[in-house]
Amino acid sequence: METARATGVVERVHSYHASLGLLDWPGITYHGVHWPGVSELAAQQSTAFGLPPEQHTEVTRTITGPDGTRMPHSLLTEIAAYGRFPRPGSKYCTKSAKEIVVSASWTPFVTRRKKELGRPVRILKVQGMRRDESRRRSTLSPYRNVLANGARVVDEWLPALEATGGSMT
Repeated sequence: METARATGVVERVHSYHASLGLLDWPGITYHGVHWPGVSELAAQQSTAFGLPPEQHTEVTRTITGPDGTRMPHSLLTEIAAYGRFPRPGSKYCTKSAKEIVVSASWTPFVTRRKKELGRPVRILKVQGMRRDESRRRSTLSPYRNVLANGARVVDEWLPALEATGGSMT
């Protein structure tokens, strides 16, 4: 955000929270003190970095419900839809429920911006993944290109990759 402010491009910075719907930790009030839930914390974090609320978006994965309308997709709806728990080795809250949902939400912006620019849109995806969270993450590079096509070029930066033990300090 410091670099975005210094170069005058804050309006190009957006934050996204990929909600797990019913499975996101909700906010609660206990003994008169409000403890924010995951969605509230994500919005507060964006604000703390200096993003206006309209540049923070909450997205959620959806599926077609029994009546044909789109409905939020969660672990519970996955079990109901397929009559079983997700397959072994498939972590529910990773790529399909988070990264793909956020990337798909960029499409209207990319379509509009590509027409304005006359070239593919460059996106820097910043995530807080840590190397010690999984075997796959242990092999990741802190900066890499993850997608290049005629509409978008997406680079990924993982500034927390070397943080350990759940602490960013």
